[in-house]
Amino acid sequence: MLPEVDRLRDIYERSFKEHGDTALGFGWRDEAGKTKRLDIIAKTIEWDADQIELSDSHHAPTLLDVGCGTGELLRQLWRHVSLPVQYVGIDMVPDMVNVAKDKWLDPNMLDMLHKHDGSNERWNYPTPRFIMDDFLTVPAFPDTYDYVVCSGAMNFLPEPVQFRYVSKMCLVAKRMVALNAQKVSIQTAQVWAGYFGVKEFQIRVGYLPDDITVTFWK
Repeated sequence: MLPEVDRLRDIYERSFKEHGDTALGFGWRDEAGKTKRLDIIAKTIEWDADQIELSDSHHAPTLLDVGCGTGELLRQLWRHVSLPVQYVGIDMVPDMVNVAKDKWLDPNMLDMLHKHDGSNERWNYPTPRFIMDDFLTVPAFPDTYDYVVCSGAMNFLPEPVQFRYVSKMCLVAKRMVALNAQKVSIQTAQVWAGYFGVKEFQIRVGYLPDDITVTFWK
């Protein structure tokens, strides 16, 4: 593990131990900001998954959530994406992964979400899977995914290390990479898009102070 990544893990471990499964536990300012970031990613996937549905109604999209924390992106996916997304989360903080498994592999949680949504039509997602590891240093990542996303997990990393993560995300993704962060400039995102040779990219700013969402289509 890179020293910068090891320090990042220490930051998140301390924060999670102090604040638990809350916005502060992940270094976010508040719950509204956390939800906004996840919502933007989920709605982007919703739009793209609609294109899959139009072209292939039998295809269940696959998604890898890098730095998944306790899997809160699943809540927004279930609210927005009608296709049964096959979700895999990976995080290097053991406590977060354990809480994610307790939450999302518990049938009582799924029952609660059924009632909140008010419709059973969308609740045919496969059982989510969670991996405890550093995405960057997993020796051989076994799968590729339609979508590879990362919400805020790279905020405290220097730009060269962020680049290495995004590079691997682009290798593992088949259709789209989406990430949001506080320390990625528009110029950096444009350089990444050119370097990775993506077909199309989108940059969103202005929804929160000092935040950016970048989407690459392959």
